[in-house]
Amino acid sequence: MNMPAETETPKINNKDSIQVKSQMKNTEQVKKEIIKNPLTTAEKKFKVEIKNIQDLIDLANKEQEVELRYDLERNVKLVKFDDGKIDISFNEKLNKNFIKNLTEKLLKWTGKRWIISLSKNGGEKTVFEKKTEEKKNTFVNENKSETSKKILSAFPDAKLIDIKKE
Repeated sequence: MNMPAETETPKINNKDSIQVKSQMKNTEQVKKEIIKNPLTTAEKKFKVEIKNIQDLIDLANKEQEVELRYDLERNVKLVKFDDGKIDISFNEKLNKNFIKNLTEKLLKWTGKRWIISLSKNGGEKTVFEKKTEEKKNTFVNENKSETSKKILSAFPDAKLIDIKKE
């Protein structure tokens, strides 16, 4: 229903002040607030900078995104990592919603859109494979150390099962 706006002229009272009565407006005249940035203030304060794949894995762990972290560690082979762009190769075990989930989380965490592209190049080993290989090499090196040789001479049945750094 369009009704004409009520018009009034200002009235001057005895104290030389101007009083203006409000005008009636129809719904088409009311301006609506435009939302420029859909991020809430709570999300703005959580923006972080992700510089490499390990930063991304650590953030997924911190945000309790277990499935995303698992896929990043075990099913994704990094080809290239740049600010705003990640090139990956993957294995057949990768979750079908991984890319959608990752892009949504990256937008939420960093406040900007990221491009995730799939590459035919093999890429590096997965983070899990790298850690497993590193642990294996550490065991081999520790078994060759003098301390290990002394322990094995005193206890021939001993076997190194874990290594913890202090």
